[in-house]
Amino acid sequence: GRELVLTRDGQLTVVTLAPVDTRVRGTGVSARDYNDAVRDSAQRELAEARRLLGSLAGRIVFEVVSEGGNTSLAGWAADNAFDVILLPARRRLFSRRAHPLAATLRQSTAADVRIVGA
Repeated sequence: GRELVLTRDGQLTVVTLAPVDTRVRGTGVSARDYNDAVRDSAQRELAEARRLLGSLAGRIVFEVVSEGGNTSLAGWAADNAFDVILLPARRRLFSRRAHPLAATLRQSTAADVRIVGA
């Protein structure tokens, strides 16, 4: 990521997802309040990422993308025409399934989708 940010024509976008719940819960918490809390949490995650990146953060785009309802990461990524999408590896305790977003992103974008980390 650092190399991309430092190149003249490079741009890095850091994204966190905010799942959207459209159901009304029987717990007294409205879907709207729940979604607001999830979005606030996602924004705090990006603020922490911005802090950790220090001086490089000024050259990076930080986005919260809603996932659910009529919006999705795949649609957002396709609209933004990224060249490369890096997804964090998942911890798989019992499942051997592939990354839940990788296949969708590969079908909906022309980007090179890669799984990084372990």
